[in-house]
Amino acid sequence: MSLFDNISRNDQRPQRNYEGDYAYLNLSGRQVAVGIRDVLEDWFFRYPGREQDEFQRRFRSDDNNTHRAAFFELFLHELLIRLNCRIEIHPEVGRGPDKHPDFLVEDKDGNRFYMEAVLATCVSREDLGQSTMHDFLCDELNKRVRSPNYHVRMTIYGIFDKLPSVKRISVFLQEHIERTNPDELVERTRTAGYNTLPNWLYSCGDGIIEFSPFPRWPHLRDIPNLRPVGPPSHMKVTLESEQVRAIRHALVRKANRYGKIDLPFVISLNVPREPLEPLVFVQALFGGYAVARSFTRIRLRRKLDAGHPDPEGAWINRAGPRYTRVSGVLAASHLSPWTIASVPVGLYPNPWAIKPSPPVLARFPQAVAEVGCHISWLDGESSGAILGVAAAQA
Repeated sequence: MSLFDNISRNDQRPQRNYEGDYAYLNLSGRQVAVGIRDVLEDWFFRYPGREQDEFQRRFRSDDNNTHRAAFFELFLHELLIRLNCRIEIHPEVGRGPDKHPDFLVEDKDGNRFYMEAVLATCVSREDLGQSTMHDFLCDELNKRVRSPNYHVRMTIYGIFDKLPSVKRISVFLQEHIERTNPDELVERTRTAGYNTLPNWLYSCGDGIIEFSPFPRWPHLRDIPNLRPVGPPSHMKVTLESEQVRAIRHALVRKANRYGKIDLPFVISLNVPREPLEPLVFVQALFGGYAVARSFTRIRLRRKLDAGHPDPEGAWINRAGPRYTRVSGVLAASHLSPWTIASVPVGLYPNPWAIKPSPPVLARFPQAVAEVGCHISWLDGESSGAILGVAAAQA
């Protein structure tokens, strides 16, 4: 049994915005995709045989969230194996037939703990519809617009009630590209910087599309298979507050799912859409109790002033510490098959936990909190080093 089809692959193009993650990785003939498939098949070979049928169905799903959740479980399973742990998939915890943590883990010293994997998606249903529309628009523009001399960044402001006219937008963009001299823009960036480059605004309904041309250097022009328009940015779905709420909601949803359990409980979390700074995870966990003076200096308050705007954290609110059955969070962002060698994975131990985080996870970088004092950042091993995955493969 395998994760990917045994087929001939010659497609060298990049992934289309509207294309499913699994579908692209399964079809791509790019050398980096070949390496990624080999790594994942190797990991899947070590996944328990009785679980492989169900796992393969989820991993091959056309739904990106289902596929990404399955990949994250496979990543964690392999990571735990490389930490010399024994793993039981979906163990019984006495909370009914549909209540099984993802893993029961035992390290080489006999310490046992449960681990649950979860994705935090920072997109509401409305935003997901908008994002799908934007991805489709970007793919269609890449089919229609010729731009050998520019890479064009597309930023979308506002909300579209319906898909704008792709034909009109492509004509608008092509006309602006053809009226602009790339050599003049290259010289402008040399003398005055990229901030002086033009922006082309297209209005449609309640939304505005901003196109920003970045001139290619002469030796990089007319290269085949380069898309003229980059992935769209939608200013509404990338707010940090949205990220914090999504992370907090994902953790709270899992924190009490299994009731009273007799072992440490670690939630592993991935925010798949975009890379985040560790401070975003700190804010989601501690809310207004964490005061960041700089990246490396974060103070933890003992109490909040009345009327503080954002007291809620996954681990503490005005009533005090909560979800103390959660021993810690193992967190990553933008983790995918393409980034396994480069994305940092960090441990955030819960300072109020009934059962502390398992010692084996202390090999990762940690954010260790002392209540009423500071959060200390401790160095550790990267997940790529533990997995033995070379950067060239991702």
